[in-house]
Amino acid sequence: MHVCSLGQAEVNLFELTILIIKAPEFEFVIIAFVQSLIKLHNSVAIHGVYAWLKNIHQLDWSWVQACEHEAAGNIEQAAYEYKLLLNEHFKSLSIVNETGEDSISVGVVKFLT
Repeated sequence: MHVCSLGQAEVNLFELTILIIKAPEFEFVIIAFVQSLIKLHNSVAIHGVYAWLKNIHQLDWSWVQACEHEAAGNIEQAAYEYKLLLNEHFKSLSIVNETGEDSISVGVVKFLT
């Protein structure tokens, strides 16, 4: 476990990373960044973002993969995956979710719609 000392206070980087990931600002930045990469048709960079999220932060955000298809010009595949994600989200709204958590956040739903 890495520990970064800032003056006399020590900050556990793992706990700091968890706090950052849970913040809606983190997701907003990722959405804005991926949206910009779609406009640039840079599917390779989007794939890198997905790999970084999955490997470093253990976040399997499948909507990023759908964005990768859109950036690559595979519009039909992207639309199909977006539709699946939205159907899953709306289905989870109609069924009581035992964990109390949606599969995707409100920010992602706004991005997809």
